[in-house]
Amino acid sequence: MKYLDGSFSISLRAWDKSWAIKAKSLYNLTIQRKFDDLMKKNFRLKYMDWKENLAIKRANKALANNADSQ
Repeated sequence: MKYLDGSFSISLRAWDKSWAIKAKSLYNLTIQRKFDDLMKKNFRLKYMDWKENLAIKRANKALANNADSQ
């Protein structure tokens, strides 16, 4: 699947009891998102291509791990 433009989604669910997960969520919403915006602004196509290739690599690894466990 390939999207034509960038987007952002949010999933509404109950907060986890773990402080580590809450901290990771806060990090993703603040620092990681701003970093991503900065990279998209400065490196556009190169950064988006890198992110897409990384997503494909991770998906292939997950599929391979799932196939091995069955």
